Amino acid sequence: MAELPPPGKGRAPSVPAGLQSLVKRGFLTLFRQSWRRTPKHGHTLIDTAWHDSDRKNECMELNADFYKRAVVHAASLPWTPSPVPGVERRMLDRIGTEVARAMTIVRYAPGSRFSAHIHDGGEEFLVLEGIFSDEHGDYPAGSYIRNPPTSRHTPGSAIGCTIFVKLWQFNSNDRTDVRIDTSDRLFLPMHARPGVEVMPLFHDDREDVRLERWSAGAESAFPAPGGFEVLGLDGDLVEAGEKFAKLSWLRLPAGSTVRCTVGAQGVKLWVKAGHFAQVQTAPVSAD
Repeated sequence: MAELPPPGKGRAPSVPAGLQSLVKRGFLTLFRQSWRRTPKHGHTLIDTAWHDSDRKNECMELNADFYKRAVVHAASLPWTPSPVPGVERRMLDRIGTEVARAMTIVRYAPGSRFSAHIHDGGEEFLVLEGIFSDEHGDYPAGSYIRNPPTSRHTPGSAIGCTIFVKLWQFNSNDRTDVRIDTSDRLFLPMHARPGVEVMPLFHDDREDVRLERWSAGAESAFPAPGGFEVLGLDGDLVEAGEKFAKLSWLRLPAGSTVRCTVGAQGVKLWVKAGHFAQVQTAPVSAD
């Protein structure tokens, strides 16, 4: 990967249009990136890291156009520090400041911990590795948790962990706590899609969350009227000519048709559908 020249020397690389104004105003400094050019997709950002400037109250927008397909191959991203020592993250999408509508992969070093806080907009996460802990319990890899709006906790990890987390994406009236150890649940056949098994995690009138397993070589084509979002947990698949492996994230807008071909080892996915029928905005209380 080529390093960028020092400020004022050489030619700066092209920057996604949605972030150009933020870079110009000094909110974000691009310090490392790599591009892949493909016939179908043009330039695809595959390895990006961003520094926040001192303007912590300025809104960040990352993959913020929810009417467009978005992709991040998170396994190739560098870890960037959070405001809490020992906690690092890989951002997938974000609208807001440190209080943000955000989707992030977060890594806790052993012994790291946040101070107690309230989730005004709710928090949803899946433990990918290690053991996540708070005053409500210890949650090993495979745990799916929903902390609804107004919930409070003190998160951390004694041995270290990695989680996939979504913030400020709840119905404001939702007060449903969810604690699921997916290792204790069975996958069920999805009769409408042969070769697919599903483990339901959460469902309401605005979204459906589940784990899915697709058999090796399976081909799927189905409508996603309310949008479709996946994170690869194991195996791989190809969508629109692009390969998705572990920690690859794909977001398709409302009205899309999902067309995928599964690799030789099959694939396991975290899936959310239906939620992009709703308007996606930054937290109104962000400051």
